[in-house]
Amino acid sequence: MIIAKRNQLVTFSLLLILLFLVQTSLSAPKSYRIELPTRTIEESADNGVWLSQRSVDEATVVLLQFNDHPDAFAKRALGLAGVQLQEYVGGGAWVAYLPAGVDQSVFDMQDIRWAGPILESDKIDLRVAASEIPSWADTPDGILFAVAIMKNIPESEAEVLLRQAGAIP
Repeated sequence: MIIAKRNQLVTFSLLLILLFLVQTSLSAPKSYRIELPTRTIEESADNGVWLSQRSVDEATVVLLQFNDHPDAFAKRALGLAGVQLQEYVGGGAWVAYLPAGVDQSVFDMQDIRWAGPILESDKIDLRVAASEIPSWADTPDGILFAVAIMKNIPESEAEVLLRQAGAIP
């Protein structure tokens, strides 16, 4: 009998601790800070107002910040509209590809906290931007660079772009 009461007390205590931990984690504030190599973004929520103000006539790559991580349903809805979540960058934000003519109503259905452009400076390594080229990268044929191409760009198109830029002979 004493052992049974002790087990009940232990079980009850564990349930109280579990309830406290769940409540604490639910009420803990989320961090919406987006840490990029070149800048930190701490925008207040605007529910994606920037999305409705941008031109839909051309495809673009943007930052989309969600209040919560998009679930499979949200990702599917975005995907059906042609929106591709390319890479998670922290703070609830994704690098996202928006095709030309994307239906703006798809964003109204999502839990978007903030949206904004990716700046040119976000795409360049800090050392390169500061002209600090490591000695190993300086070769007789030029400077070695690692180039990352977005997932939505076909390899053949990326090769053409690199040739036009003089990066490939």
